[in-house]
Amino acid sequence: MQEMKIEQALTLIAIFTPLNLFLWFGVGLGSMQAPIRPAKTSQRVIFRWLGV
Repeated sequence: MQEMKIEQALTLIAIFTPLNLFLWFGVGLGSMQAPIRPAKTSQRVIFRWLGV
């Protein structure tokens, strides 16, 4: 398997950094949160059974 050269690593960083910033701030993925709602009865039973 080939080792990654410094030029390849810098190229990947140059490509993925703007893409990552766009996805987090442009699309709004950084503001996503899990929905806050009470668990249904069936979910509580499953979680209790799993010991969670």
